[in-house]
Amino acid sequence: MPRRHLSAVEVARIIALLQEGFSMRYVAQSIGASVSVVSRAWSRYQDTGSYTRREGSGRSRITTNRQDRVIVRYALERRIITARSIRDDIHLHYVCEQTIRNRLREAGLRSRVRAQVPRLTLVHRQVRYQFARDHINWTARDWRNVYFSDESRFCLYGNDARIRTWRRRNERYDRRCVMPVRRSYNGGSVMVWGCISFTRRSDLVILPPPAMTGIRYVNAILRPHVLPLNRTCRNFIFMQDNARPHTANVTRRFFERHTIRLLNHPANSPDLNPIEHIWDEMERRLRRREEQPRNLEELGEILTQIWHDIPQDRIARCINMRERLQAVIDQRGGNTQY
Repeated sequence: MPRRHLSAVEVARIIALLQEGFSMRYVAQSIGASVSVVSRAWSRYQDTGSYTRREGSGRSRITTNRQDRVIVRYALERRIITARSIRDDIHLHYVCEQTIRNRLREAGLRSRVRAQVPRLTLVHRQVRYQFARDHINWTARDWRNVYFSDESRFCLYGNDARIRTWRRRNERYDRRCVMPVRRSYNGGSVMVWGCISFTRRSDLVILPPPAMTGIRYVNAILRPHVLPLNRTCRNFIFMQDNARPHTANVTRRFFERHTIRLLNHPANSPDLNPIEHIWDEMERRLRRREEQPRNLEELGEILTQIWHDIPQDRIARCINMRERLQAVIDQRGGNTQY
């Protein structure tokens, strides 16, 4: 049996059994330990009268408890500082960088890549917080009437570092384990537009150049795709972000002329638009394909296929607006995990 340390309760049980006259082999089998472990526990009890092990006499810590607290506090006050800078700034030159990392790890601190979030001003946070407070009591039936829309750009040659590969040693550059990329402009890109709700989704619109304008937004998206939804869906509510084409005068007049009800979307708030998760899933599905698109036309066709292949219940699960709004309230309008 492998050697292991016994708890105080197990040692007490061993002592009790041995004092009752049972053999060491029987006691070892009853607690699932080796005979030598039982023997050492019995000898230790006879020498010390204690059920617990003596502390080992290993190497003493090179830093004191006070220095440990200083290291942790210094890192918390300067979140992006390196272990070497901490060592130098608090004058612990006799301590190696790994010791600094060990002390931080003991305090539950790990070095991680910083999450990328939109930059929020005080006004942004106030507007987000008020939006969340105004809509937190909406029911699931209310959100079923909302259609969330957005544009997204997909590059022909993307580089999704999250996709991993299983490989053996010396297979790093095996053609089955690498991801070919093109550095110059990623081979071009396509802009797409889509709209989702609990029960329906629009067609995926491929938007070729030039750049989007208010007039183009009305003629290419609102009139052929949003207006039919407004006519066929009862209590239709349309949600869009605050991009310039979306707030242009020609766009605003179109909404007023066709009495399309809008849900005002706070600026810099992609975490309040569930379609962002659908774009992310489309990107992952695109990069996981064995055969990648060779040109922009194929890219558009594949994206359209992926858009229609995503199950509707998967889209519905992303529209968890109550949880999103509560997260914004909890952060007082700040960034959230969504």
